[in-house]
Amino acid sequence: MTRQSIITAMVLGILLSGLQLSGCVMPGSKAKPNPELAAQYIEKGKVLEKKGDLPEAYEQYKLALTVDPKNPEASQNRERLNKELSKLADQRYRMGMKYHRQGKYGLARKEFLTALKYQPNHPKASKMLVSRQPEKSPGYVLHTVKEGESLSSIAKQYYGDYKKFNIIARFNNIVDATHVNPGQTIMIPDINRDLNAGAQAMGAKKTTGFVWHTIAPGQSISKLAQIYYGDYNQFHIIARYNGMDDATRIKIGDRVKVPKVNGLPFNDPAQHVEKDVSAAPGTLATPSSATVAPASKIATSTSQPEESVVQEDTNFGANGEEQILAYRDSGIELYNEGKYEDAIFELNKAVEAKPNDQQTRTYLAKAYLEAGKALFDQKDFNAAREAFESSKQYNPQCALCAEYIDKARTGPALIHRANGIESLNRNDFALAIAEFEKFLLAKPGDPEGRSFLSRAYFQKALIDYNKGEFLAAKRGFESALNNDSRCEKCASYVNQSLISFKDVHYNKGVVYYGKQQLAEAVSEWEMVYDLDPDYKDVEQNLKKAKDLLAKLEKIKKSRQP
Repeated sequence: MTRQSIITAMVLGILLSGLQLSGCVMPGSKAKPNPELAAQYIEKGKVLEKKGDLPEAYEQYKLALTVDPKNPEASQNRERLNKELSKLADQRYRMGMKYHRQGKYGLARKEFLTALKYQPNHPKASKMLVSRQPEKSPGYVLHTVKEGESLSSIAKQYYGDYKKFNIIARFNNIVDATHVNPGQTIMIPDINRDLNAGAQAMGAKKTTGFVWHTIAPGQSISKLAQIYYGDYNQFHIIARYNGMDDATRIKIGDRVKVPKVNGLPFNDPAQHVEKDVSAAPGTLATPSSATVAPASKIATSTSQPEESVVQEDTNFGANGEEQILAYRDSGIELYNEGKYEDAIFELNKAVEAKPNDQQTRTYLAKAYLEAGKALFDQKDFNAAREAFESSKQYNPQCALCAEYIDKARTGPALIHRANGIESLNRNDFALAIAEFEKFLLAKPGDPEGRSFLSRAYFQKALIDYNKGEFLAAKRGFESALNNDSRCEKCASYVNQSLISFKDVHYNKGVVYYGKQQLAEAVSEWEMVYDLDPDYKDVEQNLKKAKDLLAKLEKIKKSRQP
C-alpha cells in the first residue's frame, strides 16, 4: 500500500468515526423496536387496504417495519401488497401501451401515471411518459416484413448495424421488439442520412408519391385512411406524412397529402383528388389530373409535448356541425363492426364538441359497456369497472352497468375465494388461509367465506398439534372458532392443546432436573409457569431449581482465584 493510499484510508476512517459519534442515526444502527407503534401503522394499513387505497396501505406497512424491522405481520403484508401493486402497475402499463398504439395519447398518459402510482419505479411507464418530449421527428420509408426477417436484420439492412433495431421499434411503438410478423408494414426512420443508401440497396417499399385531398364535411384522418387504403387503422401513415402531432386536429377545408405506399392498396376516387399541387383549396378535378409528388420526397414532422395533444380541437369552423356528425357516424359504424374501443375514440370527439347529442351519448354508453364486458372477461377488473362507470355516466338508467360495476369490484375477491378453495382441496392450508383472508377483506360478512377460512385454520391447527407445536395449534383452533362459532370441536381442541403443552414441557423439565441440567429444566418449567402458575407443583419445582442453580454458580465463583 502506498503512502498516499494509507493517508486516504486514515482520513476516511476519521470521517466515519465522526459520523458514528454524532447524534445522527446511521443506516444499519440498531434502534430499539417499538411494537406498539408498529401495530398502529399495521392497523392503519389494514383500514386503507379495505378502502382500496393499496399504495397508502403499503406505505403504512413499510413504516411499521422501520420501527419494528422483524415484525412478521408487517413484513408479510408488505410483500403481499408489493406483488399486488406490481401486478396492477403492469396492467395499467399494458392498457397505456394499447391506447398509445391507437394514437390516444391523453388516455395513454393517464394509464402510465396510474401505473406509477401503483409502482413509482416502474421503468417502462416512466420511459413512456417522457418518450413524447419535443424533438425533430425524422423522415421515413415503409418496409414490409418478409418471412424470416427480424427488427435486428432489418436494422442491419438499412443502417448497417443490427444494434439499431431499438430505433425502429420506438419509432413504430412496437412493445416487443423481438416479435414482428411477415407482411407487417413498418416505418424505417431516416437517421443521420443512413437510410437512403440502405433503402436503395434493399429496394424498400416506400412512398411513391401522393395526392392532395381537401377535407370535406364529414371526414377525418381515420376516414381518409378508410377511403384511400380501406383501413381505418392506417390513419397514422397520413398523419406522419403530413407532420401531424394529433390526427384529430383537422378542419373542413384543410389540404392533406395522402401518400401512395408500395404494399398498400390505394383507392383514388375522383371526388377526393385535387387537380394539381397549385390548385386552390376546395377545387375538385378528375383522377387523371391528380398531381403525384416524387418518390424521393420524405415527410418530416415536429412532435409537441404530451399536454398539447390531450385536448380535442372543437373549432370546426362554419361547417362544424357536419364535422361533428362525421365523428358520430364514424363511431356508430365502428360500433356496429364490433370495434368498441375505436368507436369510443371517434364518439368522444363528437360528444366533446356537442355534449348533449343524445344519439352520440347512447352509442358511447353502449360502446363503453361492450368494452367493459371484454375487459371483465379478461379479468382486468379495474379497467372494466372504469368502462362500466363511463357507460353509466352516459346512460344513468343502465341497470346492467350497476350490476357489472358491483361484479368488477368483487371480481378480485372472487379470484381469491376460488384460489382458497383450490388450495384447501389440495391440503395447502397456509395458502388457503391467506387467500380466504384476502377475499374477506372485500366481503367481510360473507358466511361461506368465513366457514371456508375456519376449515383451513382447523386443518392447519391439527397438523401443528401432531408436530408438537401446541401453542400454534391453540391459536389455529381459536381462529377457527372465531370464524365459525358452530365449530363444536374447536373449544375442546383449544383446551387440549394447552393441556398437552403444559404436560410435555413439565415432564421435560423433570427429566432435565434428574440429569442435573438445571438451566434447561428452568427454561421448560418457566414456559409452563407463564401459562399456568398453578399447574401441578411447577412453582415449587421452579423455585427449587433456580435456588440450586444459584448455589452452584456461587460455588463456581468462590473457587476462582
